[in-house]
Amino acid sequence: MDDQSRDPASLLNRIERLIRLRKVTPEFGRGDWRMIDTGVDAVLAIAATLAGRTTVAIHNLTGEERRTNLPMDDLGGGSLVFLLGEGTDAPDEANGSIAVGPFAYGWFRVAN
Repeated sequence: MDDQSRDPASLLNRIERLIRLRKVTPEFGRGDWRMIDTGVDAVLAIAATLAGRTTVAIHNLTGEERRTNLPMDDLGGGSLVFLLGEGTDAPDEANGSIAVGPFAYGWFRVAN
């Protein structure tokens, strides 16, 4: 256990980070959610809102990289702040364009 607590890449530390993130994003469990039209087959995006805070989860369900544009105006017009993910580029602030790698995902908080 001590080895895992000292290793930032260990399963223990990864699970602890996920638990902390889940606690600071209650909108996923208790908020109102809606599907976002990504315009790209097999790219799923969900926005969850609670108490004026919105978090977006985007998932690529294919084995190939996909690029999509998230409708930033529909999300409150703010910028996307990276929270969690693997294989997801930082979104282009100008148009919400985002590249999502094969079978990759990303969670983003909408900051106004």
